[in-house]
Amino acid sequence: MLSRVHDLFTEQDRLAINTTMAAGSRAQFDAMLVEQPRPSGGKRWVTLIGLILLAIVIGVILVAIIGSLGLIGLVVLVVASVFLARMVARWWHIRSLRNASRLKVIGGYAESRGWQTVDQIALPATTPLLRNGDRRETGWGVQGTLGEQVHFCAGEYIFETREMSSDGNGNTTESWQQHPFTVAVIDATLEGIGSMRIHKGKTDGIWSKLTGMVTSLQPVPLESQEFNSSFQLLVSDDADQIAVRERFTPVIQVAFIDRGLGASQFEAENGVLVAAREGSPHTDNFGVLMDVLADAIWMRAVFTDEPAGRLPDIDALRALLLGPNA
Repeated sequence: MLSRVHDLFTEQDRLAINTTMAAGSRAQFDAMLVEQPRPSGGKRWVTLIGLILLAIVIGVILVAIIGSLGLIGLVVLVVASVFLARMVARWWHIRSLRNASRLKVIGGYAESRGWQTVDQIALPATTPLLRNGDRRETGWGVQGTLGEQVHFCAGEYIFETREMSSDGNGNTTESWQQHPFTVAVIDATLEGIGSMRIHKGKTDGIWSKLTGMVTSLQPVPLESQEFNSSFQLLVSDDADQIAVRERFTPVIQVAFIDRGLGASQFEAENGVLVAAREGSPHTDNFGVLMDVLADAIWMRAVFTDEPAGRLPDIDALRALLLGPNA
């Protein structure tokens, strides 16, 4: 997301927080490596057994194909797997320590803000994205409150879709396709509007009209043609049109055009607002997770601040996101 006048989390903020996190995680990693210089016995044995079994499978195939020469290959593969297991276990150990050190530093930052890190964020299934797919799971993230008891969580969300394929002989195979997202979920009651969806697209385009025909949402064209050509704004069929337009005044439309949505999409329903970007969050780029949370906070202000229709107070929102010294 480009740094614009209406951003409350800028490229400079992201660079600063990632640099600080990287420095802290390096120091933490060095300390953890001193305490745990070698992979655990479990990692070593799992790696060794796995590679030996793989070597045996490949060796058996070689024996079936080329006979006694394959037996020699089997012995070579088993011996090689013993040496390779040490390297793989070491790589696994280093990777685990690096991830653990990053999460520890992120946890320290979250604690300083009164938040907490979790292995799995708790998401309410209250918007279409969070109900999507045939099964859903969450990963690491942060959660807590912002200001006056506004609850939020931000982190990894994955929904999976079941796909069936046929080999042409009447045999079908089931597979699962993963769709990872970085999400931020925050309390937000949209008075008079009910549910909402906004993302890149066209409010006056054919897809908006089709969506309005097959869902309980309807497109709302506004005064700015540039806004209508850049964003797809949908609200519930029973939404108060006056309430929508009170929120999306010309100055707010200009702010949207100036700020853009970055890579985020938004939806709100049942008292929560969700900002989401495709792709899982990574511990070595905590700034992306903060980007998505910042988007959610900004969008919440558009829909809930009073009086309606004024530009969000960026300094106040930055203090919510980054603390009073932001």
